[in-house]
Amino acid sequence: PDTVICAGESIVLNAPVTMDQLLWQDGSQGSSIVANAEQVYSLEVSNACGVEGDDVVVLFDDQIPILEFDPMAICPGQVLILDASQSFDAVYAWNTGSTNASISIDAPGAYAVTVMTDCYVVSEVIPVEFDEACKPEVHYFIPNVFSPNRDGVNDVFTIQFNADAEVISIAGAIFDRWGNQVFGSDQIPFIWDGTFDQKPLNPGVYVYRFTLVYSNGFEVVTEQRVGDVTLMR
Repeated sequence: PDTVICAGESIVLNAPVTMDQLLWQDGSQGSSIVANAEQVYSLEVSNACGVEGDDVVVLFDDQIPILEFDPMAICPGQVLILDASQSFDAVYAWNTGSTNASISIDAPGAYAVTVMTDCYVVSEVIPVEFDEACKPEVHYFIPNVFSPNRDGVNDVFTIQFNADAEVISIAGAIFDRWGNQVFGSDQIPFIWDGTFDQKPLNPGVYVYRFTLVYSNGFEVVTEQRVGDVTLMR
């Protein structure tokens, strides 16, 4: 029968076992011929009674898997389809364990796929990263003045984060102008009411030092902040 072989390979075509005369298409008269090219191979068997012939078409397998993935970006809640399907029969193996031609993903990572045919094995790694354009922005506000006079307005010194921030930890300390620590806390939220040992401090400028750890849902940020706040009575 006609046959398909892998590129660079060959097969041996054998003539029937006979004492009759053999003639291959290339003029050779041996009992076999090596087929290592794409072409029609023919054989004639002849004797005094006549001639019988047959031919076989030998082709190379040109069904080479093609994988052409560009780097991809994904947003929270988004689902992407990674499709490695070919137009011919193939076996698929993803590093997720899937053996389907395509997979659905909802998180960043390095996704690898191997496509196998009878003659070829092709692999590719598809990097999927978080889309910078859809990263929520974190904002926070540290006031530079507060007035703990119990009027219900600006009575405490605190840090305010926007809704997109996930506050992981706040470690802060307040110092007077001589460098003495008058308050410290690692509680969330950080709140100072302007007292030291439960006694109101005098109006003045106080220095704060914060270590803030927060996330925007994609990455964790650690930030050091030093500044001053004015206490007013």
